[in-house]
Amino acid sequence: MPDIFISYSRKDKTFVRRLHAALAERGFDIWVDFEDIPLTADWWKEIQQGIESSNAFVFVISPDSVVSPYTRDEIQYAVELNKHFVPVLYRPYEGQVDPNDVHPSIGLYNWVFFREEDDFETSLQALVDAVTTDLDYLRTHTRLLVRAREWEERARENSLLLDGIEIYEAEKWLEAAQNKQPEPTPLHIEYIHASRAYERAMRRRWIIGTSITLVVLGLAVLSFWLFTQANNNLQLANVRGTQVAQQAATAESALELALIRGTEVAQQALISEVNLREAQSAQALLAASKSGEMLAAGQDELALLLALEAFENYPEIYRVEAQQALLNALNRSTHVVAALTSEEPPGGARWNNNGNRLLVWAGTDAVIYDVDGAEPIQLTHNGDVLGGIWSPDGAHLLTWASDQFAYYWSPDGTLLTDLKHEATIDGAAWSADGAHFVTWSRDSSATIWDAEGGFVAELLHNDWVRGAGWSPDGQTLLTWSLDGRARLWNATGRRLQTLFHDAPVLGAGWSPDGAHIFTWSNAPTRCQENCANVLNIWRSSGQLTISMPYEQPIAGAVWSPDGAQILVWSGHNLQVRGLDGAIGAELTLEADAGGALWLDDGAIISWGLDNVLLRWEPAIGEIWRLEMAARIANVRPDASNEMLLVRAGEQAVIVATNSGTPWSILPHERTLQGAGWSTDGEYIYTRTSGRTLRIWDTLNPVQTVLPLRSIPQQALWSPDGAFALTLSRAGVAELWTLDGELVFDLPLSQVIGVRWHESDNQFLTWSLDGEIQIRDTEGNLLLDVTARALPENVIWSPDSSYLLAYGDREAWVWRVDDGVLIANVEHDDVVNGAAWSPDGAAVLSWSDAGAALWNVTGEVQANMAATGLILGAAWSPDGTKIFTWSADGSIALWNTAGDAVQTAMRQTPITGAAWSPDSVSILLWAGQGAALLNADGE
Repeated sequence: MPDIFISYSRKDKTFVRRLHAALAERGFDIWVDFEDIPLTADWWKEIQQGIESSNAFVFVISPDSVVSPYTRDEIQYAVELNKHFVPVLYRPYEGQVDPNDVHPSIGLYNWVFFREEDDFETSLQALVDAVTTDLDYLRTHTRLLVRAREWEERARENSLLLDGIEIYEAEKWLEAAQNKQPEPTPLHIEYIHASRAYERAMRRRWIIGTSITLVVLGLAVLSFWLFTQANNNLQLANVRGTQVAQQAATAESALELALIRGTEVAQQALISEVNLREAQSAQALLAASKSGEMLAAGQDELALLLALEAFENYPEIYRVEAQQALLNALNRSTHVVAALTSEEPPGGARWNNNGNRLLVWAGTDAVIYDVDGAEPIQLTHNGDVLGGIWSPDGAHLLTWASDQFAYYWSPDGTLLTDLKHEATIDGAAWSADGAHFVTWSRDSSATIWDAEGGFVAELLHNDWVRGAGWSPDGQTLLTWSLDGRARLWNATGRRLQTLFHDAPVLGAGWSPDGAHIFTWSNAPTRCQENCANVLNIWRSSGQLTISMPYEQPIAGAVWSPDGAQILVWSGHNLQVRGLDGAIGAELTLEADAGGALWLDDGAIISWGLDNVLLRWEPAIGEIWRLEMAARIANVRPDASNEMLLVRAGEQAVIVATNSGTPWSILPHERTLQGAGWSTDGEYIYTRTSGRTLRIWDTLNPVQTVLPLRSIPQQALWSPDGAFALTLSRAGVAELWTLDGELVFDLPLSQVIGVRWHESDNQFLTWSLDGEIQIRDTEGNLLLDVTARALPENVIWSPDSSYLLAYGDREAWVWRVDDGVLIANVEHDDVVNGAAWSPDGAAVLSWSDAGAALWNVTGEVQANMAATGLILGAAWSPDGTKIFTWSADGSIALWNTAGDAVQTAMRQTPITGAAWSPDSVSILLWAGQGAALLNADGE
């Protein structure tokens, strides 16, 4: 979770960048937005999540920030969450704004002063002290709030409540919070109380159930040297159990006595069971120890037998030592072949169908890794990458990001096109034949695209689309939404049928033969009528065949391999239902079901929130069970169904499907967030809540890890692929060889940007103090210049003769051969961007106040007045025209004399534009539409 959320005005970005770098250098995790994200509902959702998950809310005070409606909303939300509020005074606002426009909370807290006359380092230390005061209390405040809001958003599921020691610690925190700031929110208090109430209810249920079971059935167990004590306790339990039954039967008045003594029976029997388990545990440990001794002595066969004795003969005793002994004896080591580190925790990964390439995404980047060692390919996005998929033939990739775009790539990293939705894209799916793919979004729509990324059709719902899936033959698409509807469409986008529910549709799936569909929905919180949790089965034509209600909310469902049955899990129960709704088999777990899957041989793998993994068959029952060391998050079979990859806590465990024997343990230092098999089962990827993704191989014990000095922010390959240039969040730039050797690090102060030359092995760096350098891979300094303000970006001219940089209200040009500053162009407002003309003879720079066209010596040739803040600009390929677009929806086409050739006003601001190669047409896009503009006036 982030330590600090920074709220600020874009006018203060230069200061905030410096503050961000200084805090990151001290090890803080900062949530700050340096991107021009459109102000949509999804943008606000991201802001809310950032504030919720941060321990402290830092507000940068200036005349611009105190009157901004956006920062005011951020302040209000932080106040509602009782966040630790730390105002930072950068530019005083007294006398410049109406006091009534200033949020009242700004004046309620002590300010940290970062004015021009204040010493930055002294102020920084004061800020550090402010945000770290009672840090454990703040972190607990944040952690509990995040969990409580997830509990509230997911219909207050019991599985999301605190348990065990967590409840005790939360109650102690709540007690200590009476005299502290920020105070717990009402949701904090309700969440903790609900956790304790549920824990008590479950404990009562367990005591009653255990007592009845032990009295009626008794225990008959024997165990090694504790046999006598266990047997005596068991006999005593049976005798007293009989007494209890007799006394309870004589008269109603004896009921209380029977209950009291029944508890004694349970206690005695539990003591017996504990003694038995201790004996088995000791025996398992002894066998494991002897196995290790035999292995060291070269007695491999005897070592294997002892390991099997330690593990298999005592299946209910989970001993790490026994497990490890078996792994050592089998000599089945699993090795890391790559450890991939990124600035942000990896968001996910996806193997291609051949299993030889892995797509990984983290932050704003996605990277294609080849297990054969080919150079990784980086795919850069304008927002955080949310997901990605390969086409069935591996010839294309699709990624989608928080900027509401999906990106369509070739496997060599070439961006073929980008595809726009009006809100965050939640997912995508290819048809089995690879002829089409679909994307769906929170803008209440899904879109069908052809295999080349061309638009086919927009599919509309009345609320957030939760998912979509193609029929097995790829001819029909199923979408489902929070509007209580699932819809069937053909591949051209024509609606075929609507499937109705009385509540939001949360899940759906095609049968393997494509003949049937299931959909399910749960009753909303505080529902008063039509409140059933329902799973419906439909024919592929859209005809409802049966509707099955459930008492508990449905958590998931999956088809059997033959499509004749459905496995549904709800609360503690798993049911196998036929197409007519008949219950074919049922299993009740000791805790809520966490998930399940159906293997090709008809067996079922299921797991509960009690850390237990089960294999069972509908006609037989339980086959084996395995208790994991932590809660099971997910289970995935390999392609052959011979092995299971179990993700639980900080471990990934490979388990034999037939026997339930753990085959290999992949340890990690943090909680696992994802894991998956390659198609051939030879490789596994794992990712954690840290910033590393690992690829594991059982055949090749090769590992390459770069020992970075701090969390990486950026990593770039050299043009020849022989070097990697990394930039850390602490501002350290380092150059590495492919075998992980550090060539050198750069003696600069807080580097904020790096860029390789497109052809030569030279690279640019620019730092917080304005220093800009060019170096080669041998460490030779080729250029060293300093800008008058923090550079936002630095760009080589097309012929590499000049450097263009901009920052604050200025833009600069230096000659590369001697470092002489030949141009310094000032603007009336903050410069938002700059671009070279195709021939490198001119520069276009733009700001909130307009755009300026100037030559390389800084002579302004034309000024272009805009009606609103200019968001972007593009030169025509022939260099004779310029196209600009602004935040107020205005667009304009200019000649190089600064004359507006065409102007227009759009209802929605465009988000991008691109010239045709012949400089005749401009393709512009906004929302879900695109338009073609003729540069000759049509």
